[in-house]
Amino acid sequence: MSARAPVAANQGVTRGQQSQQGDYTLALLAKDVYSTGSQGVGGFTRLNDSALLGAGIDPASLHDSASGFQAGIYSDNQQYVLAFAGTNDMRDWLSNVRQATGYDDVQYNQAVAVAKSAKAAFGEALVIAGHSLGGGLAATAALATGTVAVTFRRRRFRLHAEPYGDRSGGEERCPSGGIRRYSEQYDMLTGTQESTSLIPDAIGHKITLANNDTLSGIDDWRPSKHVDRSLTAHGIDKVISSMAEQKPWETRANA
Repeated sequence: MSARAPVAANQGVTRGQQSQQGDYTLALLAKDVYSTGSQGVGGFTRLNDSALLGAGIDPASLHDSASGFQAGIYSDNQQYVLAFAGTNDMRDWLSNVRQATGYDDVQYNQAVAVAKSAKAAFGEALVIAGHSLGGGLAATAALATGTVAVTFRRRRFRLHAEPYGDRSGGEERCPSGGIRRYSEQYDMLTGTQESTSLIPDAIGHKITLANNDTLSGIDDWRPSKHVDRSLTAHGIDKVISSMAEQKPWETRANA
C-alpha cells in the first residue's frame, strides 16, 4: 500500500533545523517548477505574468533557454515560494561542474537576481526551494538575500564574494536554521560530493531520509542495480514519496 500523502501545511515554513510539514509542500513545488505550463500544487498557485509584473518582477527573468535557467514563484496568499528547477539537460550539468569548481556561472547569477527582486517584493513572506541543481541555486539565492530555504538533493556550490554575498554571514544564518537540506540514503551523487575534497562542504542543516529500496540476493552483487538505486534516490519523486511515508516532522513532534 502506498503512503498517504500529507495534507499541505496551512502555516508558513519558518526558520529552524528540524523538519516541518510545510517542507513537503516545498518538495511538491520543487517538482512542479520543472513544468513551465503548471498552475501550482499543494494549495499554492503559480503567479502568472500579470501577477509577476504587478509585484515588480520581469516574467522573462524566470526563464532562459540559452542557459537552461528555470524558476517559478508560487503563493497561497500567505507565503511566497521561489522555486528553482534542477538538472534537465547538458547545459545544467555544465552549470553544476562550472560552479562547483569555482567558475562564475550564469544560472547562479540569474538565481540571485531573481531572488533579490522577489525579496524586494515579498519581504519576509518569501521562502526559496529547489531540487538538485535547483537546490544549489536556492541555497545561493538564500544566502545572498537572507531568506529561508529548503533544498532537496542539493548540488554542492562554491560561494564567490560577489554577487552571492559574504560567506561568513551566510554561515552564521545557517546554524540557526536558515537552510534545511534533505538528502536520501543511497544517493550516490550526494555521497560522492560529500567525500570529494575538491567540492566545498554543503551549507545548511542536513536531514537524511531513509531508503527502503533494499537489494538482496544476486541483485546486491550487480553494480548496475546499485547505480539504478542511487540515481532513483537522487530524483525528486523519491524524496516526495519518502517524505510522505516517513513524515519526518512527526518524528520531531513525538520526540
